[in-house]
Amino acid sequence: MSLAEDIFRTFSTEAAGNYRLRAYGSGHIHDTFLAESDSPGAPRYILQRINAHVFRDPELVSRNLARITPYIAAKVQALGIADPERRYLSLIPTREGQAWQTDPAGDYWRMFPFLEGTRSLDELSHPQQAREAARAFARYAQQLDGLPVAEIGATIPHFHDAARRIAALEKAVETADQQRLTLAATEVEQAQAWKTRISPLLHLLETGAIPRRLVHNDTKINNLLFDAHSDEALCVIDLDTVMPGTLLYDFGDLVRTCVSPAAEDETDLSRVQVRPDMYEALLEGYLSEAGDWMQAIEKEYLTEGAILMTGIMAVRFLTDFLMGDVYYKIHHPMHNLDRAKNQFCLLQLLLAAPDR
Repeated sequence: MSLAEDIFRTFSTEAAGNYRLRAYGSGHIHDTFLAESDSPGAPRYILQRINAHVFRDPELVSRNLARITPYIAAKVQALGIADPERRYLSLIPTREGQAWQTDPAGDYWRMFPFLEGTRSLDELSHPQQAREAARAFARYAQQLDGLPVAEIGATIPHFHDAARRIAALEKAVETADQQRLTLAATEVEQAQAWKTRISPLLHLLETGAIPRRLVHNDTKINNLLFDAHSDEALCVIDLDTVMPGTLLYDFGDLVRTCVSPAAEDETDLSRVQVRPDMYEALLEGYLSEAGDWMQAIEKEYLTEGAILMTGIMAVRFLTDFLMGDVYYKIHHPMHNLDRAKNQFCLLQLLLAAPDR
């Protein structure tokens, strides 16, 4: 019997028949397993081992999740909408009533019901999906509203701290190998221009003029479940990065990861695009869901979130290249520089977008 099977049996389930576990999904962080029974109609479950190398305090991650999930569930259930169980994540408790289980090695595990009749997307195929995705993440931010920010700890401290990312880049420039610095000279200049561009925004964030809220912080399209037979966005998932931040982070990263059809390491920069229909659908969807709830300053600076988040990723890739590729996995020597070039290209296109 595998460790995962042993852990599975510590959770309180409606188990019928014999359950087997298999690796599931395309995620790169946690170890994820789908538990399926040989008994027809028996519920399925998702079991995960938290990656403690990425999330250095897995107990904090687990405590956050145990606080967030019932809060969101109550908000959804209060709406009185049909089929509420597919619209939020819920934790399966252990047989001792705990929200997580630890194994002999000290790793943390948690389990969720499998949300039947849903699907995930790795990319958007048309604007309606973009509109639905934006509405879903905006709705989730509103559902988090009322949960005290102080009750949810930062699972990855300084995750979107642009000032720290800039400082790290400047240190890397000082210590970089001269050959790498020469190869990246254009990108270093672009980073300096971006620093100047976002300076007023960083001041607003640092002074609290733009409200600090609980937000998802990682709004890639595959962190959302859609109905299996329609484009309705049902449930926001991967909640480990839910922590204090701003709406600009969520909208910005959604734009960054959705508007271009090119992968973020695409070297043919002519393929990097800002698809106007996708951009407009994301903006319209987000504001249609949350516009009446957001503060005026959040609406005023919302699209600046895309400039902020795209620049942060460009700077992170560039910094890693200059440091000798110590953080991101690479498949060839120029991989991180290619990623930085890609994101700086996207940044320039976003700066030229019609609403800017």
